[in-house]
Parts: sequence; C-alpha cells; structure tokens
Amino acid sequence: MLLDVRGTGVSKKTVQLASPLQESNTIQLKYLRFPPLPLVPFWYNAVLDLAAPEYFDIMPQSSLAGLAHYLSQLVNAGGNRLFRAFYNETANKFEIDNLQSSYVFFSANFSDYMNFHTNFPPNAHWEIGISEKVIDAYSHYRVSVKDVKGCHDGRDYDEVIGRVYRDGRIETHKHNFRNSTSSLDIEVRAARLDNETEAYESETNWAVGFEIL
Repeated sequence: MLLDVRGTGVSKKTVQLASPLQESNTIQLKYLRFPPLPLVPFWYNAVLDLAAPEYFDIMPQSSLAGLAHYLSQLVNAGGNRLFRAFYNETANKFEIDNLQSSYVFFSANFSDYMNFHTNFPPNAHWEIGISEKVIDAYSHYRVSVKDVKGCHDGRDYDEVIGRVYRDGRIETHKHNFRNSTSSLDIEVRAARLDNETEAYESETNWAVGFEIL
C-alpha cells in the first residue's frame, strides 16, 4: 500500500488508518516533495532600523540569492526600502547597500553567519566574499513516524525512518512497528549540521509518501 500524506504549514500530521497495522507490518519512505532545503535559518530581530526604530526578522531562505531578494524587500514604517542586495554566484560575492540616511544594525548571530559588521553605516556599500557551500547550515530533511523501530543509535531504535538530502538523495529502508497502531504520527524536520533539528513550516503544499507492507 502506498500512503500519500499532504499538507501545508508545519510538516507534522496524524493520519488515521482504515485498518490497524501490526508489528509484522513495515513502512518505508518512498518520496518527499518539499521546497528546497533551507540554506539560511530563521533569525529573530536580525535587523534594527534606527529611523523608527524598528526590528525585522529574517525568514529561512534556500539560497543566498533568495536572502538578497528578501533583504531587498524589507520596507520600514515610513515606506522606505532598507537595502539593495545582490548575490553573484559566479564570483561568490554578496553585495548590499544601506539605502537609509542612518545606521542599520544587524544581530550578532546574523553578522557572524554572513561575515558582516554589526553596524551598517548610512548609504554604505558592502561586498562580502561568501560561498553557499561554506555557510550551509542544514544537512537534510529527517522523516520520523511515531512507534516505529527506526534507526538504531547504539542503544535503542529511534523513530527516524528516512533522510532526504539537498541533492534529492533518499536514505531509507523498511522499518517494523513497535506495536499495533490505528494511526500514524508523521513529522518532517530540518536537520542542521550541528545535529540539532528544527520544526519545518512551508507556505506551499508539501507531500510525503510511504510504502506500507
């Protein structure tokens, strides 16, 4: 049986089954249709415009070009754009202009990530050498199903049944259930290179497929 699970928003869902599954049944990840894996994580209060003053968050982006576009769309309460930004992929160069007549400040964690100074002088232009391969914060999507004997961590089985990498490669095999169940609690999280994971939320439709035998 092929089970297709779809949704929007947070990639976590409970699916009620027509017939209970037993310990002898197996489940395996077959596909994952998600937006590209994030490159740039979420930053809270990453930008401070002193003109208002006003804080801006930076949402996860899948590329430095996407980050440049996002920064270029930031508009303050007065209706003025904060930045003009562009990423040259060939030269691995991130260019950004402060369009304000006052200082703009970046949070320490965002500055460290992008190799920026924390204070951006008025009307200044920066060119930063940076590569997506160097700053990539994420490793893969991690797919888990509750009450499944997933991957063995050396002590016990977790509930991870598959991993999907940036290039589309799927790492998975068949997994048995720990006990009989009439529902499946499914979650997909974004795994970072530091081995931490984050709940993933998408504004577009997502889908994940499983083969159940």
